[in-house]
Amino acid sequence: IIEMRFKKAIRINDSNMILRCLDSGYKPSTLQWIHIIGKMHVATALNCVKNSRTLESPCISSAIRRQHRALFKEVLERVDSVPKTQMESLMSVPAYYLGICLDKGLDPNIRLKNKRLPLEHACSHSRIAHIEILLKDERTTVSQNVCRFMIRQPKQQKFADRAIDLCDNIVPNMILEAVVDNVT
Repeated sequence: IIEMRFKKAIRINDSNMILRCLDSGYKPSTLQWIHIIGKMHVATALNCVKNSRTLESPCISSAIRRQHRALFKEVLERVDSVPKTQMESLMSVPAYYLGICLDKGLDPNIRLKNKRLPLEHACSHSRIAHIEILLKDERTTVSQNVCRFMIRQPKQQKFADRAIDLCDNIVPNMILEAVVDNVT
């Protein structure tokens, strides 16, 4: 009976009934959670997520697409870990979401579909906030190409110092390029 009431409440967007069903112990399926997080009113979704103890990892993608910071934080608190597959979508949304996922334990060196590292992708698309967050993480690997790219791009020169610190294979030519381009 509770399951039928829950399905009807989702269909007609009855937030009170949804919360009553959750309070009575009903456990929604992953698809139902994705619908609640992605389509229902933010206040209703927040109340439902706060009511649950754990969520499945596919709920993260729905929260990322929704781009509501409070809802995203609540969902992330109830998920064990962030799947590696989320890196692709995190590179196309505001950098705030990437920072929280990196704090949760997501590896910053996961290759994207185009075989690039996230830092390379952020540099080539001039995603300054993403670059800043990725360089704050000590685990980020920086290649020579990224360092050279940052040295040459005026908007990204302020990050070249940190990129050179994180780069493992610095060659003397890079330092000469930095001096010529007047990067400290």
